[in-house]
Amino acid sequence: MKKQLSTAIALLLCFAVLFAPCLAAQAEEVGRIIVALETKDGKPLTGGELALYTVALRDADAETGYTLTQEFAGSGLEIRGYLTDAQAAAAAEYAVSASVPGAICPVDDAGRARFPDLAEGLYLIAQSAPAAGYGSIAPFFVFVPTTDENGTQIYNVIAKPKPAPELPEATLSLSAEKQIVCDDNVTPPEEVFTFVMIPAAADYPMPACEGAAYRAEDGAMTVSRTGEGAIDLGRFSFYKANAGKTYRYTVHEVAGSNARFTYDANVYTVDVTVSDPGANGKITASCKITDSNGAQWDNIVFINEYSNKVPPPPIPRTGQLWWPVLLLAAAGVLLIGMGVIRRRNAGGAADEA
Repeated sequence: MKKQLSTAIALLLCFAVLFAPCLAAQAEEVGRIIVALETKDGKPLTGGELALYTVALRDADAETGYTLTQEFAGSGLEIRGYLTDAQAAAAAEYAVSASVPGAICPVDDAGRARFPDLAEGLYLIAQSAPAAGYGSIAPFFVFVPTTDENGTQIYNVIAKPKPAPELPEATLSLSAEKQIVCDDNVTPPEEVFTFVMIPAAADYPMPACEGAAYRAEDGAMTVSRTGEGAIDLGRFSFYKANAGKTYRYTVHEVAGSNARFTYDANVYTVDVTVSDPGANGKITASCKITDSNGAQWDNIVFINEYSNKVPPPPIPRTGQLWWPVLLLAAAGVLLIGMGVIRRRNAGGAADEA
């Protein structure tokens, strides 16, 4: 009996040794995240590094099912519902400011970065070093496990973030100047002046300008400034695809409603030329500015005149000349008067006879 009991215990120990790892694996799954980086045209984006941060771990006793790690406890992140891109950006800023350590992985020749052996939880991925010629991808969250459309939990997660922005090969800043000419001892009121830049074709590249408004139908850009001074028209960004091309734009001032101002009616033409790649493979951008009369300028200048006196309204032109009518009418009256006088003189001479 003792021998049989000893044999049973030995068999149980063997089963425990053989199956304990499997049971442990079932109790706590281990996942991994593969980040696949691509360019806008779908090609692998190689080079650079990605950083992975453990934001929260799975906690069945927590209200949300997750508990923030000690490193992100002060981030203020709430794991409720859908996590937004803004929350990911804020978490990435917090990680940098709080010097949170992250797992760094270089991007291989296939455009992939691999993060293995991950516990169930929420992870933040950000670009620690961008690829050459590209900016950083936007930070984003990844849950391990994630759930597919069938409700199946996926522990091997493949993440495809938005393509990294391509850095421009060449840039060109454009500006203008507002000048106000006044009578002596006259101070003009503060007025908001508006300027419009229109591309010759709606698909031409437009400068990025803070505070500007863009029209979708023709790509026109509208900027404003108060009073005189510099007018920022933004910065162009050009790429290899723009090499060897010239783009034409017009810039004009929108006439305001203040009758004391004389607004600048000049329309400037701006021709922006992107060079072909040089010996070093780089491109450059330059511009040529001409006014309405064809004169070339180094800069765009709008000049407004201001006076305390309101100019008189112009005499309306109807397209018809009235002075001949008035002259003929006066001549007719004169002839009638002369006729009356002659008749009176003729009548008096007959009576005397």
